[in-house]
Amino acid sequence: MELIINGAVKNFPDEMSVEKLIETLGVNKNFLVVEVNHEIIRLTDDQIKKKLNSGDQVELIQFVGGG
Repeated sequence: MELIINGAVKNFPDEMSVEKLIETLGVNKNFLVVEVNHEIIRLTDDQIKKKLNSGDQVELIQFVGGG
């Protein structure tokens, strides 16, 4: 499966859900916003189980603190 993640093409051997993608990439979902094909995905409900299709564009936006 080919996904475009933050503008870069990445290949995965299996089907992916949003949840599995987050786990596979090792991203902390507590400070994360996910957008799939220009649609924000709510990580607090069943949308996180949304199946991704080959060619989907995924944006992962992480919040970081600083000062």
